[in-house]
Amino acid sequence: MIKEFLRKTGLYIPDKMELHEVMRRLLKDNLSFGLPMAVLTAASGLIYFFVYLGGGDYHRWLANLVLTLGSAAMIIASIIYRKYPKAQLIWPGWIAFFIYFFSCSFYGMSRSLYSCRFGQDYMLSFMLIVIWCFGIFEIYPLASLIYGATLFYGMFYLMRKVGIYGYDPVNWIMFYAVTCVLSTIRYSIAIKNVYASMEIEVRTSQLEYLSARDGLTGLYNRFCLREKFDGFLNKTVIVAMMDIDDFKHYNDDFGHDYGDYILKLYAKTAQHSFDNADIFRYGGDEILIVSRQPRDIFEREIVTFGRELKLGFSTGSDVTPTFSLGYVCGKATDQDSLRRILKQADKNLYDVKHENKDSFKGSEFEG
Repeated sequence: MIKEFLRKTGLYIPDKMELHEVMRRLLKDNLSFGLPMAVLTAASGLIYFFVYLGGGDYHRWLANLVLTLGSAAMIIASIIYRKYPKAQLIWPGWIAFFIYFFSCSFYGMSRSLYSCRFGQDYMLSFMLIVIWCFGIFEIYPLASLIYGATLFYGMFYLMRKVGIYGYDPVNWIMFYAVTCVLSTIRYSIAIKNVYASMEIEVRTSQLEYLSARDGLTGLYNRFCLREKFDGFLNKTVIVAMMDIDDFKHYNDDFGHDYGDYILKLYAKTAQHSFDNADIFRYGGDEILIVSRQPRDIFEREIVTFGRELKLGFSTGSDVTPTFSLGYVCGKATDQDSLRRILKQADKNLYDVKHENKDSFKGSEFEG
């Protein structure tokens, strides 16, 4: 409860990886909000830049130039991060965002001070820009407080410099307070949505993992095999079937807990030994391997697997389970031919089991 409260208020300090992901998502939101805004401000700034160009009004020309350049930085960043939504390098995007934020602030201050020269409402442009920026974008509350204070003090200082004294300090402070509250509320809503989105993605990933994995060994299950079937077509692959020799004996003589221990070590060793391969628990103690390695390398991996398996059981136990394996090398052009490869690999395993356990047999796909 405390952690959730701190997240909502913006006072929670996440760890490094979590902070990076939160900042990446906030940047994505800000750039999404900022793109249409930046297009509007860039068009406005560019038009007035040429209107005042050479007209002798240096301050209005400069204000529109800054607004145009800041808008251009926001537009470029928005396009880049939209094209690469998973980009891990986020600080250039935040720099572009703050450049735009500063350019809007500068423009609002300049317009307000210019309006004062003609007896107009000198606060209107500044107020609109402040509400525009702090009310729409998602800014960390502390940053909002500091930048807001700097912005309001800067405006106050410039007003004094140009001789503007007709203002109520209380109203000025209240406007600053309302701005900070508005920004904090906006951030709180945003951060709540970010964490809700992250939690949904984590839970979705967990469900996807659980639906595709065997609960005991962590290997892919047969449901996942059906999902991956099409990915094996029209590629030269090695399909191998293997199981533990006399596995029922270990369950009967040492108990099912020891049998589970054998299966877990068996699966872990297979994952460590076979590179560039998808490994499935096919059923019971049977494991299916679909490897993309050349045949000679795959056979070396089989030898490595056997050696690593024996090392895994060399902890004072006299019981060292062995395995048998049958494999087929070939290319399947459709699901039916892939099923025939599976059958041929299973037959090779059957031959090994009845001729010479603790070994392997391979062949080319017969079509």
